[in-house]
Amino acid sequence: MAGPTQTFSGVISGPGSNLGTALVVGDTITIFNQYLTSGNTMTVTGGGATWVKHLGLDGSLTVASLVSLQPPVITSTTISGGNIVISGNNGTAGSGYTVLSSTSLTPPRSSRTLETTGTIGAGGVFSVSLPVSTTTPAKFYLLKLQ
Repeated sequence: MAGPTQTFSGVISGPGSNLGTALVVGDTITIFNQYLTSGNTMTVTGGGATWVKHLGLDGSLTVASLVSLQPPVITSTTISGGNIVISGNNGTAGSGYTVLSSTSLTPPRSSRTLETTGTIGAGGVFSVSLPVSTTTPAKFYLLKLQ
């Protein structure tokens, strides 16, 4: 009789994304507090790194190398159905991004509003649709790689 099956899926944020500390080769991140049966067969991608998996040993990942993420290029902005649609290409497929906004150009990134997050698709393309407020005279958007 086979044991129970567990499925893990999702996004893990850690150093190099929302915590502000850049990853370096050799960094080890504990994801689970114990080993996972068949943990080393899991696919781990993203974060601007390639990973050595120790999930089947102790539940951790180690940075093997850093991946140079190419910056995406915004190719169009349109207004459609009360939304601004920002589209582009040239990004690194599978890399994450955030869209930040502010009503002026002066605030630092840390004080801008998080509008949405996403993942750059196959071929390096992305598209995001955000509601337009008729009561806000101006809004400035920033596309930030994670």
